[in-house]
Amino acid sequence: NECCERLAYYGMSTNLVTYFNTKLNQSGPTASKNNANWGGTCYITPLIGAFVADAYLGRYLTILCFSIVYVIVSIVSSIFT
Repeated sequence: NECCERLAYYGMSTNLVTYFNTKLNQSGPTASKNNANWGGTCYITPLIGAFVADAYLGRYLTILCFSIVYVIVSIVSSIFT
């Protein structure tokens, strides 16, 4: 799981600045800043999930809840793109 997650992260982060420049018409510094923001978000969200799991829901219920949110967001984004 960790290997697949790292492959997805580094595979996407190398192409993200190009995507921001070409598809979203962002300038170089803005695209670089947004890439850094995305990377920071990728590293902070597991900490938020760990806090929720430890303090409130438990490990398995947290995984279930966040997986359901992930699937719903994926379906909605695929409909609108």
